[in-house]
Amino acid sequence: DYAPPTKKDLGLSLFVLGLVITVFDARLTGLSVHESALILDSSFATPALALLGAGLGFTALLAIRPLKRLRPERLFTPAALVLAAATLRILTGGIEATEEVHTIEALRIGLQGVLTGISSQIRDALMLAPHEFIETGGGRVFDFLIGQRMSFTVLVLLLTAPPVMVLMSVVSRPDPDVSGIQKAAERRLTLSLFRTDIILKGAPPLICFFLVLGALHFVTASLNPLNEARPVFIEEDKEDEARAGVLIIPVSGPYGELSDGVLRKFSFRYGNRVIRFMALMKPNGTLGVGLDECAVCSPPQWNEKASGYAQRGDHLVCKYCMTPIPANSVNKPGGCNPIPLPFVLVDERLEIETAELIRVWRGAQKLEKKGTHL
Repeated sequence: DYAPPTKKDLGLSLFVLGLVITVFDARLTGLSVHESALILDSSFATPALALLGAGLGFTALLAIRPLKRLRPERLFTPAALVLAAATLRILTGGIEATEEVHTIEALRIGLQGVLTGISSQIRDALMLAPHEFIETGGGRVFDFLIGQRMSFTVLVLLLTAPPVMVLMSVVSRPDPDVSGIQKAAERRLTLSLFRTDIILKGAPPLICFFLVLGALHFVTASLNPLNEARPVFIEEDKEDEARAGVLIIPVSGPYGELSDGVLRKFSFRYGNRVIRFMALMKPNGTLGVGLDECAVCSPPQWNEKASGYAQRGDHLVCKYCMTPIPANSVNKPGGCNPIPLPFVLVDERLEIETAELIRVWRGAQKLEKKGTHL
């Protein structure tokens, strides 16, 4: 028979878990306060403010004294209590001022090391060691298995499995046997109390599940931030007649190093309108050039900031629908790819005819007027 923990047992468990977490982070907290005092040249005020903040935190206990009548044993099973403490640890990520990486990223790096070691042993056993010049299908599989994407996928499964398992153990409990209860009202009351108990005990693991997903998303976004390049105005060289009607962008020059694979954006003034286009060196070593507009997505005027593209890692991202686009697909029409722009590469210079730029831009405007955009 299932015996729920008593209120005293849960209180003691919470105290021990809180004490362990506090002691674990106490040294890092002290280092953070000490470094802040050195930076601010305030050996008294900074520690005093830190102690004051800790004191204010303890005063919050007085505010929750009326909650002592609640029955936490109705919400938490022992497994859910441990799960809540682990989720809290994952969310806080330690004292990030002194830690190099977030807890989730540290776990991913460690997991990737484990996968690399296992894959290396299997490779050696199968005599599929990586070759300097020859690339095999099996080698590509092992490279994928030890990559960042695989390690993060396994980490997601490991972190989300515990709350799912705890939740399943709660909701899969069979209904109590009420065949021996004579009165129908008592049978309904028994079933109602049982189902209410399932809802209450299922809430903590469900909340932990979504909190872990949110933390995973936050860490992923912080490790792979969107690079929204600021457009640089460019114009024709009016002094050189040989270059009239041509926009010239050096691959290496005042506009940056296009060879570094980072997205660059440019603006060209056409009458009272501004035409934005972009350029980047693709992972395959070729140059990609296109309008900073999508042939499918066109945000409304009140959301013009969602127009165009940003860069995240080796992918472009449509800022309106957030679709990831492989950088190697730039210069190819279709889908959410940037609208291709004709160009030539001459003597380490990117050359774009203004007439072609205007023609392609006008075509994009006609698409928008026809209503073919989303």
